[in-house]
Amino acid sequence: MIRTRNKMNEWISVEERLPESYEYVLVWYTYYRYGDYNCDYSTYAIAYYVKNYNMWGSPDPLGSNPRIKYWMPLPKPPEN
Repeated sequence: MIRTRNKMNEWISVEERLPESYEYVLVWYTYYRYGDYNCDYSTYAIAYYVKNYNMWGSPDPLGSNPRIKYWMPLPKPPEN
């Protein structure tokens, strides 16, 4: 049986490479969660990288001191 690789399921380490500037991608990251938790919390979000400032941005808050670990391209939108 021949298996093909599904590139949509492959996370890319930020240490390996970064997305193009302002390209929206899915990110896996950790951030410090205060309050009753007081620990690192891991989750995902839609975000973009800004090369000129070496920083990440997002339409939604990424929490306190976010550390992006992995990213992957978003799928193409459906065609009408």
